[in-house]
Amino acid sequence: MRKLSWKLGMLFFAFVLAIEMVLFVSLYATLVHARIEEEFAQLLARGNSHRNVLEKNNDRTTLAHVVMMESEAETDVAITDARRRIVSASSGIVPFAKRIIPLTNGRHIPRRGMMVETDWKRASHIAAVSPIQIRGETRGYVYMFQDTRSIRTMVYKLKHHFIVVGVLSVAITVLTIAFFSRAITMPLLRMKQATEALSRGIFPSASR
Repeated sequence: MRKLSWKLGMLFFAFVLAIEMVLFVSLYATLVHARIEEEFAQLLARGNSHRNVLEKNNDRTTLAHVVMMESEAETDVAITDARRRIVSASSGIVPFAKRIIPLTNGRHIPRRGMMVETDWKRASHIAAVSPIQIRGETRGYVYMFQDTRSIRTMVYKLKHHFIVVGVLSVAITVLTIAFFSRAITMPLLRMKQATEALSRGIFPSASR
């Protein structure tokens, strides 16, 4: 009976563990995807905000102001003319920008902007581009860059939290299964012992 209890407990544990693993992996993947998409959306929104300012005042003072704003942020900016030649940029981002900007040559850049580099696992930066349009004519582009180390750190922290919660969940599951297995099998074990006693002619004393 004890072996049966152990087998039932292990079978139920394997079943519950499989369900937990599927749920945890699915939730983790969903959260990571949502957070990364949020990072992309924020980068695009920041580029569009700078684009809107430059469309109202497209002069050197405004260009310098936009670049100065990014010098205090975790993102970088490169502003080009219509031919995608860099006219102003954050310090240090120019080498990477010169590799990314040519990827947009010949491509239609929608008004809402678009992501140019999304490989946060291997690339040093993700990148977005927004067109500067004045009176229906494209006058330049705003390229936004964000270091991927911050994204990888965020994903690592999420993974760490999920591992901790997963270990605690498995431990609680083991304890719960052990408790219920014992609670369920103990009455069966007593019944088995009583049946064996009766078969040997041992009868329990009747209470008066």
